Amino acid sequence: MLHHDQQGELIFDLDTTLQFPCSAKEYVEKAIRPDCECHNNRRLFRVVDAKLYIEKFASDRSHMISPETFAHPPPWPIIVTHNCQNNLSKWLEVAVDRCPHTDSYGCVFDLEQFEKLCSSC
Repeated sequence: MLHHDQQGELIFDLDTTLQFPCSAKEYVEKAIRPDCECHNNRRLFRVVDAKLYIEKFASDRSHMISPETFAHPPPWPIIVTHNCQNNLSKWLEVAVDRCPHTDSYGCVFDLEQFEKLCSSC
C-alpha cells in the first residue's frame, strides 16, 4: 500500500522483510530492485485505491485447493463482496493500457511508471 503523509511517501508491505512502513524510495530500491538484471520478464504493478480494493476484491481461495498448493489457506474468513465470491483472475490480468484509473481493478504500471508514481506523489 502506498500512503502519502507529511513525512513523504510510505509503503506498507507485509510480504517483505523491510521496515514497516518504509519509504517509497527504499521500497523501490530494495524490494523492487529496478537495476537488478535478474528479471527476464517485463515487470508490471497493479495500483488500486484502497477503498476500491476493499469494495471489489473477492477470493474464495479456490486457487489454494489443489495438489500443487504450497500452503494451506489461512484460518480467517474468505474475502467476498456483495456481488461476487471470486474475481481473483480479473486482478491477475495485466495490461499497461488500463490507465488512467478507469476500471474496477485499478491501474497497471510498468516499472518506469511505477518508479515515477512512487517518487512524485
